[in-house]
Amino acid sequence: MLPGPVVDTSGSWDLGPGKTRHGRVRQLCGSFWKTKKVSDLDLSVVVPVFNEAAGISQFLSPLRVTLDSMQLNYEVIVVDDGSVDQTVKEVLSSRWPEVRLVILNKNVGHQAALDAGMDSSKGRWIITMDGDGQHPPEALPLMYHTAISEDADVVFAVSQSRVRTSPTKNLFALAYYRMIRSLTGANIRDSQADFRLCSRRVADDVRDVKGERVMRLLLPTIGYTSSVIQYEMQERLVGEGRFGLGNQLSLAWSSILGFSAKPLRFLAALALVVTSSALAWIIYVLWAFISGSALPGWTSVIAAVLALGSFLLLGQAMLASYVAALFDMVKGKPRYTVRRTISLRDE
Repeated sequence: MLPGPVVDTSGSWDLGPGKTRHGRVRQLCGSFWKTKKVSDLDLSVVVPVFNEAAGISQFLSPLRVTLDSMQLNYEVIVVDDGSVDQTVKEVLSSRWPEVRLVILNKNVGHQAALDAGMDSSKGRWIITMDGDGQHPPEALPLMYHTAISEDADVVFAVSQSRVRTSPTKNLFALAYYRMIRSLTGANIRDSQADFRLCSRRVADDVRDVKGERVMRLLLPTIGYTSSVIQYEMQERLVGEGRFGLGNQLSLAWSSILGFSAKPLRFLAALALVVTSSALAWIIYVLWAFISGSALPGWTSVIAAVLALGSFLLLGQAMLASYVAALFDMVKGKPRYTVRRTISLRDE
């Protein structure tokens, strides 16, 4: 069994003698349980996967036990992000009626696959989690209870500790969160990734957001009422993580372009410094020429040209990146396309 999560709230988690967590959730909901239609879905769980054939069955089994114990009407949306192994076959073999398998036409990346799952969801509450076993299913009842008891639109799950990864990856992850907080002002904690719960209202609100929808940054910046729980991140069920340094750099760049204009302001400040230095250099050259102390040669000239040229190229590259992001937004290219949706209830 995976270790249970720990609540990171100021309220007490003492339910009283003889009371269970799930019974307490039902009590908190009040008359909602009596008026709920049988066809309504209380919870949607979105799980993007890519080449997880070796471990997806081990992940789905405890997830099913947890969700059944919550006594809710739920669905599990498994988004296959262009897997080239037997992931689809393994999901179908689970014969879990509450599973819907959304198969994308090609690999579009983790964030876009999350969007596909959220857009397909029908529940009043949506939980997103990874399918590699690092996000423990045992945390789901606590997330659901916290949202209801604290009237929160979003519940973020924050890892208390990181699993064993390379020092370079850990250092980059730490630098990523600190950089994002500095550039965007978003109230995002270290290790606050894509394990979270949000309400249907939130999912509908962010559906029409254009450009990069990095949800871990988008939700904190909008200002929904939120709570935080803590959990122990687990080791992957099988294999090694595929979110390497290249993916981390791509996520960092998308986060900067989508959520901050500070790089442009930095370029403007740098341009002012370079311009001031160039004026000072011109004054010095004129004084040297008038005084007759100018030395022959091109070293100083070439150095100045290279410095100014490098600055101009850097500025153009940064502006081009923002223009490219605007171009992608304006042309309306879909972030993902669905090849097929399979409901295991109908299989």
